[in-house]
Amino acid sequence: MEKILVSSCLLGQPVRYDGKGQTLQHPQLRVWQSNKKIVSFCPEVAGGLSTPRAPAEIIQGRVITNSGEDVTEQFQTGANIALEVCKKNKVRFALLKESSPSYGRNTIYDGKHRGV
Repeated sequence: MEKILVSSCLLGQPVRYDGKGQTLQHPQLRVWQSNKKIVSFCPEVAGGLSTPRAPAEIIQGRVITNSGEDVTEQFQTGANIALEVCKKNKVRFALLKESSPSYGRNTIYDGKHRGV
C-alpha cells in the first residue's frame, strides 16, 4: 500500500522550533489516518535537534540558527533519514510544512532572521 509522508507538526505533534504543533484540520487527513496511510515525520527531530530549538534559516547554502549556530549537518541527516523512511514505507506523496528550512518548496525565509 502506498503511503503519504506528513509533517509531524501538521498532525499536531509539538516538534516545531517553538515546541508547538501546527495542526492541519482537514477531513481527508482523518480518512488517511483511519486507513493507516500516513507516515508522520519531522526531519529536524530525526536529525538530532531538540524541541524547542532556536529558529533556523538557510543562508548561502547553510542552515544557521538566529544565534549563529550552524545546524546544516543535523538538517542534512534528517533529510537523509526522511529519504530512507520514504523508501522503506513506499511513500508516494508528501504533505509538508511550507516555509520550513527542511520542507519549504514555494517559500522559505530569506536567511536574515527578520521574518521575511
